[in-house]
Amino acid sequence: MLKDYLEGLLPNERGFIQRCYGEGLEKYSKRLKKIALEGGDTKVLDCGCGYGQWSLALAKQNKFVYGIDIQERRIQIAQKFSKEFGVDNVSFQVANAENLPFGDNTFDFVFCYSVIYMMDWKRALREIFRVLRGGGVIYLCSNDKGWYYNLIINEPNKTPDYNPRELGINAFINEYRYAQNEHFAGDRVMPLERVLEFLQTCGAEILAFGGEGCCIYEKGRYSVDKSLKGFFLGEYFGECGVYEILAKKR
Repeated sequence: MLKDYLEGLLPNERGFIQRCYGEGLEKYSKRLKKIALEGGDTKVLDCGCGYGQWSLALAKQNKFVYGIDIQERRIQIAQKFSKEFGVDNVSFQVANAENLPFGDNTFDFVFCYSVIYMMDWKRALREIFRVLRGGGVIYLCSNDKGWYYNLIINEPNKTPDYNPRELGINAFINEYRYAQNEHFAGDRVMPLERVLEFLQTCGAEILAFGGEGCCIYEKGRYSVDKSLKGFFLGEYFGECGVYEILAKKR
């Protein structure tokens, strides 16, 4: 099945889809259950859904899921996978996270995994909190400078059409451009402490934050278990790497 979706794709895109779907959806479902992003009557937004792997896992545990992404190609592939997995309570559409096509207080959960660092994250977070209902929860995963040190030094998943070292270097340049209100394209460093501060200005209550995969929900509250491992490391070369935040709209 997976092979049919990879024809005609460039090596980087093909490799990414294989990593996403090669082992099915169970690994995503387990992660979502661990942070309690599930409910019998909940409406969820997967903001920047990419190829839809998280959306499909969310749809198995919630009433309805909307997946949005700015790239039409990714939405088309996500739609194909939803049919393949027989998931009918998910809707995918092309949309910009900086200008969400939904009304105020629409969603119970907003899930935003590894994408917000490619956009005006402050504007996107304002939009997310606009469409999130009071008491609703946002899950946010992003990259700090340690991750980009990793790209520059270790060059993971390098392919002929993807240069991780170049991407890592540009991320630091783009962070400067963003701070100067200049246009940028691609990744940018997104410091954890600045994001936490900004979330609070949006009216958020920070529930938990830590390395990607370390946040858990048990006994009625969120906490962090540093012994847990996610798909990425929370620290690279002594610096904050890939992190996750759970926050509630007051």
